[in-house]
Amino acid sequence: MIAARWYDLALINASLPDMSGIELGALATNENIPVIIISGHPAVNAELARHDFPHVQKPFGAVELRRASNQAIREAQANILQVRASAARMLTNLAAFNHEMAEARRRAAEILAKFGGKGES
Repeated sequence: MIAARWYDLALINASLPDMSGIELGALATNENIPVIIISGHPAVNAELARHDFPHVQKPFGAVELRRASNQAIREAQANILQVRASAARMLTNLAAFNHEMAEARRRAAEILAKFGGKGES
C-alpha cells in the first residue's frame, strides 16, 4: 500500500495492532519516505532515543510536531538513512521491544479498569 502512493512523511505510532511502528517505519524508508515515530510510553521513548530513532514524545504540541516534520522532510535522505540504521539496531531487539509494549498496554488496561475504563489499546 505504501508503494502505491508518494508521501512526504510517515508519522507512525510506535504501538500498532499488527506490527510495530519500527517495522512499518523500516518499510516506509524502503520507499524513500522519511519517518517520525510517536509514542507516549516513557520506556519506548527511552528506547527510541537510545537507538537514535527520529521520534516525538506524546503528548506533543503543533510547534514541536511542525519542527520535527520540517526537519525530517528537509533532511529526508539523512532521516531515511538514520531510520534504517536505527530500525536495524532495534529490530534485533524486537522481541524485547514487543514485550515492553505488551507490558505497557497491560498496565494501561489495569489503570483504566481501576477507573471504570474499557482498557482497549
